[in-house]
Amino acid sequence: MPRSVKTYGSFLGVAFIALLFLGCSTQQNRLLNREWHALNTKYNVVYHGNLSFEEQWTLLQSGYRENFWERLPVERLQVDGPAGIKYAATEDGPFSQAEAKAVKAIRKHGMLVAGQERNRQMIESYLLLGKSRYYDQRFVPALEAFRFIIQYHKATNALNETRIWKEKTNVRLGNPEVALENLRRLLANRKLKPQEKADAFGVMAQAYMDLNQPAAAVEALAAALKTTAKKVERGRYGYLRGQLFEELGQRDSALTAYRQVGAKKQAVSYDFWINAQLRSMALQHPEDLGDEAIEQLNLWAKRWENQDYRDKIFYYQAQIQKGLGRDSLYVSGLNQSLKWAQSDPVLQGIVHEQLADHYFDRKQYLLAAAHLDTLLPLLPNPSDRWRAAHSKKEKLQSLVEYLNRAAEIDSVLVLAALSPEEQRNRLVAAQERKKEAEAKKAARQDLAAPAISEKSAGGTSSAKGPIFYFYDPKQLAIGAEAFAQKWGKRAWQDNWRAQANASMSPPPTTGMTWNNTNTPKTNSNRSRMSADAPDQPGNQQPGVDPTAPQEPLDEIDQQIAQLPANQEDIDGLKHERIGVCFQIGQLYVSRLAEPALAIPALEKAVDSPQEHPSKLPALYALYQAHTALNS
Repeated sequence: MPRSVKTYGSFLGVAFIALLFLGCSTQQNRLLNREWHALNTKYNVVYHGNLSFEEQWTLLQSGYRENFWERLPVERLQVDGPAGIKYAATEDGPFSQAEAKAVKAIRKHGMLVAGQERNRQMIESYLLLGKSRYYDQRFVPALEAFRFIIQYHKATNALNETRIWKEKTNVRLGNPEVALENLRRLLANRKLKPQEKADAFGVMAQAYMDLNQPAAAVEALAAALKTTAKKVERGRYGYLRGQLFEELGQRDSALTAYRQVGAKKQAVSYDFWINAQLRSMALQHPEDLGDEAIEQLNLWAKRWENQDYRDKIFYYQAQIQKGLGRDSLYVSGLNQSLKWAQSDPVLQGIVHEQLADHYFDRKQYLLAAAHLDTLLPLLPNPSDRWRAAHSKKEKLQSLVEYLNRAAEIDSVLVLAALSPEEQRNRLVAAQERKKEAEAKKAARQDLAAPAISEKSAGGTSSAKGPIFYFYDPKQLAIGAEAFAQKWGKRAWQDNWRAQANASMSPPPTTGMTWNNTNTPKTNSNRSRMSADAPDQPGNQQPGVDPTAPQEPLDEIDQQIAQLPANQEDIDGLKHERIGVCFQIGQLYVSRLAEPALAIPALEKAVDSPQEHPSKLPALYALYQAHTALNS
């Protein structure tokens, strides 16, 4: 190769290296520098940062659960805790990787020369930085990123988008007045794209709602609906308008808003379409809907695409049945809704509350108390609903305990009066009924399991798949409780089933320790078992040597062994029953003002042939009850 050619090639190599070195500088405003850093920013760091951001944003949106029982927010983002309390970045945050890419792009390729950013791709970097911080709920640092773009990139095409993001962040930080003023100025002085207008009006609607101005929020949402091209937003904004009209007491306007969403089935997401259809039915009079609406809801419930909405479908169907005066179908519909609402605690609370009120109004206090027990943990404490439910529960607490104890005593006395063969037959029949009920319950749970698993991401599962039940603490606790109820407390040793019954713990009881000193305390082996609960373990049988090995008794034999064996035990139960009936009558009058319900219980206490200190006050209470009823 000629020497001149080698010299020329070396010169080109040195020149290329020199240009490469000069192009890496971020402090010199040259064309080569700008293009070099813009190219590396766009197709390297920011590209991968945007991929990470889109992935995490998609996961965030897919995991978001709409709560249609409350006013929807304009944006699908659940903020944890007070706004603005998070500042520092966390390595395990969902958007930490996207933020790290944005920070790398800014530090490595930023060209802030003479107070002006010369790398045009820094706009994308700062936007990515601000959005990542926003969705990581670090709103103050996000606001700083958006302000930097506005300050140093005043001529960029992304300035309108940045201003909207900035005001959205101001709303999150509790500054809705500032956001409204800036957005009005933006809409008046800048030419926005249709989607940018929709975003701006959406932020304004949220700001108006934060300021408790629902009428202004309705107008902003109407303007956003005219320009948005996003399917999710069309359904959300339309449904939210209906909710705001309901808050304003404008029933007809709310019905129109819901119907507009329902008329655009293909233009809105299915979630908003089905809920809008149900709410539009709820706002109409049941007499106007009639059986045609009930048939329509039954048809929807049978469709596979509505399996995630069967809980709400049956709930709204129950409300129509109630409006038509069909109480039994109303209760049946609520129970159907409850069966499918395993992953919706809000709906569970609403259904239990309605069932408790229904049974309470019809003086079925045992059923009302059972639903109140389930309802209280589902309600936020403190709240007006929790206080009302707690007040009712306190009224019923003592009464329910006495009613359960009275039913338990009556059941044991009925069994004790039967022959051994009849006792066994009765207990076997009760056991079969219990097994059938458990089988039906398990079948219903298996039927509802697919829909529940799709609606809820909770449960005993991990990122690698389901947890084996032996290692699940919840399942272990349930199993230990079931074992203790059936076998009692057993020592950790071989042949545990052959232990004497004396080693077993006393069975659980629904009875109470009476404060009434007139109620005798007998040493008899009274049963705490009834025919409806045949699975309680037995106590030590008289005359059995606890040290001798024995064959374990089956459940029926254990239950028969617990029945009172002599007249003294039977008389003790009858004596206790008199005091229980008197207390029931007293509670009906004092707590619930129901003298008509108190009379049968007081009559049982008075009519007993046994002597009891409660019989005289029961006679007087009976007289007062008849006087109150003018009978």
